[in-house]
Amino acid sequence: MKFVVVVTGASSGLGCMTALAHSRHTVYVSMRDTAGRNASQVSEITASYAGELARWGIETTIVVPGAFTKGTNRFAHAEAPADEARVEEYAEGPTKDIPTIAMKGLAALEPKDADPQAVANTIAAVVDMPFRAEEKQPMIAMRYLAIRIAVSLVASCASGASNAQLTTHKDLIYQVGKAIAEETLASCANRGYAISVVVVDRAGQTVIALRADNASPHTMENARRKAYTAMTFRVATTAYAKRFADNDPVVRQQVTLPNVIAIGGGLPIKMGDEVIGGAGASGSPGVDEACVQTGLDRVANYVK
Repeated sequence: MKFVVVVTGASSGLGCMTALAHSRHTVYVSMRDTAGRNASQVSEITASYAGELARWGIETTIVVPGAFTKGTNRFAHAEAPADEARVEEYAEGPTKDIPTIAMKGLAALEPKDADPQAVANTIAAVVDMPFRAEEKQPMIAMRYLAIRIAVSLVASCASGASNAQLTTHKDLIYQVGKAIAEETLASCANRGYAISVVVVDRAGQTVIALRADNASPHTMENARRKAYTAMTFRVATTAYAKRFADNDPVVRQQVTLPNVIAIGGGLPIKMGDEVIGGAGASGSPGVDEACVQTGLDRVANYVK
């Protein structure tokens, strides 16, 4: 499916890279007058436009990347003080080396493999996500995406400065979890079954929970525990249930823990070899896992 995409902030270079990434879409890039009337109001205007456009069925993503010291011309187009005489004073004063120190510090923060193209690619992935308006529940439909580049930069700085071993990882965002849940629900509905589906993140916390009309009350908790079990043990709960049925002593002990259940219908959500969450379904006679797999297939391009 092709989209019309509008990217603001193109002068940083990120907008241009996004346009290239979206070669199959119609892309318009622009830059507000940051040196003029919008200089101090860009973020406020962005948030305001998001709410305004949502009423017209236009989804908006606010992307907040970290500081890239290469690959873009972001700093060249940063806001400059209006008082040029004062700027010259500072340029020759005791703090004249501050800009150089600041840029070196930013360069030290940036991991060697930090590529601003990753931000553009992420924007591309968000655009490719399906537009799923709720026909019976009108709401403001906005996608908020937190780019964890800044976290990576800080972790790199701490590691280089004090040799601390900090880790970075990918997290399951709501929009992807929602797509998994909706596709799982629809898959079982197409087979004639009313189910509940729950998606959890890497910490076992619920990202989204959906219950179809006429699904039995117990199915919601059952689905949540399947999702949790698949996530925490990193296996399909069908395989886990078989180990339980085979009297695996470890599994017999594990099922006494809160939230753990040995019933098929849960699958881990992986990005490569890394487990970033789990999805579970309950309510069908034996096809819960197949429905969940359909949901995971729906987002396969976003969790490679």
